[in-house]
Amino acid sequence: EFVLSDMPIAKKATINVASPGIGTIVLGGSDLDGDDLTYTVNSYSLPAGALLKRFDFDNVGSETGSSTISFSGGNNVLQDDRVEFIAPGDAKGTNYASFSYFVTDSEGNTSDLKEVIVSINAKPLLETTTPSLDIELGDTEIISSQHLYTSDRDELGRNVLYTLKNIPEYGVLKLD
Repeated sequence: EFVLSDMPIAKKATINVASPGIGTIVLGGSDLDGDDLTYTVNSYSLPAGALLKRFDFDNVGSETGSSTISFSGGNNVLQDDRVEFIAPGDAKGTNYASFSYFVTDSEGNTSDLKEVIVSINAKPLLETTTPSLDIELGDTEIISSQHLYTSDRDELGRNVLYTLKNIPEYGVLKLD
């Protein structure tokens, strides 16, 4: 009796990762026959300082716990459907990475190649134009846009959200 086995399906994916930062990417794969799947990274293009690593449940988010994916010794064949992407500390220049993968079912059937795009979001750079604001007892000072300069390396002109982390112990800080 001849049994037809359906081909597994791999899914295209995109993810955003802050720089510096670590993102877990779940590779999408399915098989109508319900066969076990393996995932194979076929190629990748990464900016300097970025890493693509095997996912390690015991060391999630660790730069040292799991092995870097390479194309020697079968290290690009994954038994899990996840990989970790570690964005470089300074993402100026190349703001994306990509890799392709395919899925193989337990019958040996393989899917088409699918691409994963990783957008690297550099954290905004905050600079102050004055070294500090020293306010004498009883005085008032207005902190205006002239005191702060912000830039977002990804998108110039993009709105930047300010968060006040420490409120004054003495005195009042008002938002106008």
